Amino acid sequence: MNLTPSATALRRSATAPALTYAVRFGACALMVTLLLLSTSISSIDTPQFLPIPLDGFTTVIQKDFQVILDNPGDIESANNVVFANNCEYPTRIVSIVEEGTWVEPGDVIVELDSSGFHDYAQKRRILLVKAEKVLKDAEEDVKIQELTNASRIAEAELDAQLAEMKLRGYIEAEYPQAKHQLESAAILAKEKLIAAEKQLKFIADMVRLGYRSQEDYEKQRLTTMKAQQASELAAGKVQILVDFTHARTLASLKGNLEEAQQHVERTKAVAKSALYSRKRTLESRQRVVDIHARRLEKAEESIAACTIRANTAGEVVLGTTSSSSEVRLKEGDSVYYLQILAKIPDRDTLQVNLRIHESKLRYLNTGISADVKVEAANNDTFAGRVVSVSRVPLRGRYPNYDLREYEVIVEITEPIERVQRLTPGMTAHVALQAVRRPNAMTVPLSSVVHIGRQHYAFVLDGEEIVPREVELGDVSETSAEIRHGLNAGEEVVEHPRVDCADRLIWLEASSTL
Repeated sequence: MNLTPSATALRRSATAPALTYAVRFGACALMVTLLLLSTSISSIDTPQFLPIPLDGFTTVIQKDFQVILDNPGDIESANNVVFANNCEYPTRIVSIVEEGTWVEPGDVIVELDSSGFHDYAQKRRILLVKAEKVLKDAEEDVKIQELTNASRIAEAELDAQLAEMKLRGYIEAEYPQAKHQLESAAILAKEKLIAAEKQLKFIADMVRLGYRSQEDYEKQRLTTMKAQQASELAAGKVQILVDFTHARTLASLKGNLEEAQQHVERTKAVAKSALYSRKRTLESRQRVVDIHARRLEKAEESIAACTIRANTAGEVVLGTTSSSSEVRLKEGDSVYYLQILAKIPDRDTLQVNLRIHESKLRYLNTGISADVKVEAANNDTFAGRVVSVSRVPLRGRYPNYDLREYEVIVEITEPIERVQRLTPGMTAHVALQAVRRPNAMTVPLSSVVHIGRQHYAFVLDGEEIVPREVELGDVSETSAEIRHGLNAGEEVVEHPRVDCADRLIWLEASSTL
């Protein structure tokens, strides 16, 4: 395509302006083609484009490429002695020194209102004394319950031991002895019966021989019958003892032992429950004492925290009414817990606190150099370096609460005599040298366009304007680093979005086909 003459030839031609003018007016017909292109680009093979103005080109330059991040910040001490409000209750400032006041260790910097805390602390002391008395009673109840439990358990265990001994004594002594006595009596009765039967037989023989009378026989027969009854009675007692009395007594003694053992377990369970209840009551009352003691301690700590004294010598820098305010604290202002009330900065070690937008975070690393320009110091520039980059974003400031910024700390690395010219609180403009590439191919940032996932530059190739895909490196606010796609000395369209609008339409449409 022969779209336009080269920029060099046009610059050397005296009639170049007239030619450009003619070409522009002669391109009116091309506009119709562009409109048709937007509806049916596939039907156009070789579209015609508008020419590029003579001053619309720029040259690819090989030079050192830099990305410099310029941000404002406040100078502060790297080693501040911070005095915060450690009073946990709402209060206000009764007195405060003026900013810039030189203080020595022990001097009062801020005095907070503690009048309400003294009454509160006194009430807590009274409540604490009452709670300690109740706690003492609970401790005595636990001791009494422990002694009562020990006595009841010992008594129940003794009953169980006696029941066991009684059972063992019956099995091993009482029952064998009773059985032996009854068996002995049965044997004796049996022997008496045998003797009586022999005597009865002897008398019966004597009666037949006429030596004894019938009356003697009847007496002996009656004696024999009595002996028989005595023998049967003795044998029956043995049988009753073995079959009935022994089983009943044994079951009763075993039941008594089992009941005594169960009574021991019941006594232990009841004792454990009672002691547990007493201990829970003790713990509850101990917690009440701890709560009152802690609240009293906090009240006393707050009273002590109402007087803030310097622990080092230096000039006082007052805090602000809030983190988003620049208004310094004064007498009568209300303050909240942990609010910074004052600082004593170390002026020998200063730094600048910056807030960098998240889009520039990829350029930030510790150790990169910085130039710190301070207006209040006759616009002098001081050397510095990045010593800290936060990992989490800061909350956006009003009204842009959704803004994501990261805190960057820049240390001023000048000698002490130069650093002492600065004062914490001064405003500084910091130029961070984020990227430095020697001998890099650079073009103006406006000369590169983004189409789809690729970047393009429109290069002057002979007499044609050719879109060429390029690989971008780092970019600054005005320039872009070209890693691949362009060579030094080539000419590219400086503002393709304006001067190559028709070519962009055609290129974007072609990329979607």
